[in-house]
Amino acid sequence: MQKGIILSKLPDFRVAVLATSGFEESELTEPVKALKKAGARVTILSPKPGKIQGVHHDIDKAGKVKVDRLIRDINAAEFDAVHLPGGTVNADSLRMVPEVRAFLRAMQEAGKPISAICHAPWELVSAGLVRGRKLTGYHTIQDDIRNAGGHWTDREVVKDANWVTSRQPGDLPAFNRAMISLFSRSCRAVRWGDRRGREGQAMPGPLSRAPAHGPVGHVGQVGAPPCGRGTPSPTRFASPTWRSLSVQWLGGTPCRALCVLTCASRRMRKPSGARPPHALACRSTSTSGLRSTKASPRQPRRQARP
Repeated sequence: MQKGIILSKLPDFRVAVLATSGFEESELTEPVKALKKAGARVTILSPKPGKIQGVHHDIDKAGKVKVDRLIRDINAAEFDAVHLPGGTVNADSLRMVPEVRAFLRAMQEAGKPISAICHAPWELVSAGLVRGRKLTGYHTIQDDIRNAGGHWTDREVVKDANWVTSRQPGDLPAFNRAMISLFSRSCRAVRWGDRRGREGQAMPGPLSRAPAHGPVGHVGQVGAPPCGRGTPSPTRFASPTWRSLSVQWLGGTPCRALCVLTCASRRMRKPSGARPPHALACRSTSTSGLRSTKASPRQPRRQARP
């Protein structure tokens, strides 16, 4: 099952796994195995110390897993991503723990990636994070997701900004690939931020779509672009218009991409043919996957023949 799924490496990437007794064994152990193989540091978090009991299809007892730390003793700043395994009893128990809800809200507000499978989206519902999001989960919780304002889809993997979700254990191969891919993009952003921080420059956080109730991701808080024209408004990047650009931003040079996005945004608000003033400062700006904003010279309008 694990063969060929590791597309990127996650050196020292800190992943929190939230679980308690009643978790679906394969939905915890298989993703953890994939994460560790990619180099990530995985920490099992639970409300109680000791070992937690896994199950197979919610009925038969499976293996036990040792708890590394208690949820009440940690905070979101200690981790770069979170994985939520399924299991009916596991998810239904964790969704009622205040520390779990607070932790998930903090991870989302920081724009960090979240993976969830099977019944685990219940925890996102109870944390108030589902409204306006596209996701999937076990078919019996689709009404709960829709009632919370989410858009449930019957697909093995659904990717939405900083989320990746799946339905059941049979989806694990595709889910693990999507999870590693999402986490690796965030890992590159974290490494870039660390490097810029050592150089004394502004550090951006991972890009995500903003939750309905909280602040947007860190994209609007990046330091001024090299051209010195200032930073665009963060609320502009919270709209779905920019969601398709998030992956390209993470894979390119953030400051240069920010200039490009700023120019594109201002051009969209101008009448046809008008040139945004910011484009003059970004003529040479280009980045992988994004078009240059260099404006072509205006051609004289031809006169109609009599």
